[in-house]
This record gives sequence, C-alpha cells and structure tokens, in this order.
Amino acid sequence: IPAETHKLLGNCSMSVNTISGGEAVNVIPDRCRICLDIRTLPGQDHRDIIKGFEEIFAKLKRKNPEFKAKIKIIRAVDTLQSDESSDFVRDFCLAVNTGEPEAVGFCTDGSYFASLGVPVIIFGPGKPELCHKPDEYIAIADVEKAVEYYKKIILKFLT
Repeated sequence: IPAETHKLLGNCSMSVNTISGGEAVNVIPDRCRICLDIRTLPGQDHRDIIKGFEEIFAKLKRKNPEFKAKIKIIRAVDTLQSDESSDFVRDFCLAVNTGEPEAVGFCTDGSYFASLGVPVIIFGPGKPELCHKPDEYIAIADVEKAVEYYKKIILKFLT
C-alpha cells in the first residue's frame, strides 16, 4: 500500500490475520475468506486502498474469468493525530511529567472522540505488547502509578 513514512508512526502496515475456506481435507475448496488488518497513516484515504485491491482483483479476473472477489469492510477507523502544540496536550504532558507525546501503533476508540473536534490523548497503565494475548495483564505497580498520574491530571484540569 503506497504511503510516505510518517515521522512518528513509521509505515502503513498490513497483515493477513485469518484465512478460512473449504469443507473437508480431501475436497478442493470452492472459496476462501481472508481477513486483513491494515493500519493506515494520517493522510491515507481508505478509498484509495480499496481501489488498489479492486485493480488487483480485475487483473486476476482477466487471467481467470471464473475468479470472483469482493471486499467487505468490517471496521474502518481513521488515524488519530492530536495537535502536539495544543494547550490540552501540553498541559497533559506537564501533569504527567513527560516531555512530548509519543506515537502508538495500535487502535483505540480515540479516533471516534477526535471526530468530535477535541484533542485526544491515549494514556493508561499496562504494556501495549501484552494486549490481546492469552496472558494479558497489568502489573499492580503500573495501576498504582496510574492512580497517581490520574490524580495529577484531575488536579491540573479541574482546579
């Protein structure tokens, strides 16, 4: 998927996360379903990505007239990028004693809130590399540290 490298997020990524098809081991499948997870970057248009897949499918159809494919969007979420120079972001970073916000390469509900025109920061305890794993957990020490940060954030914005 063509895209310029983003200064904080790096490159757009795509992974095949599920493949299913067939009825039995000894029968050639008549169809297959592939689910992709595509992590776009700010400025990328989802319609352009879909158009790229449609062009690939058209080439395959020209080579094999029996080829059929369709795209179904299960979930489309815009990228989230808050203005680092906004008062809210600066004040938040000061409250939690961090210099500047860091980019994260995972999806949250933050994009939905950002669509309301408000700055959004993703913040909380835990390690992103442990998310969605069979043994996902948050260390008690991280929760306790987060409590202290939340107190500072509340005091900063509500006093």
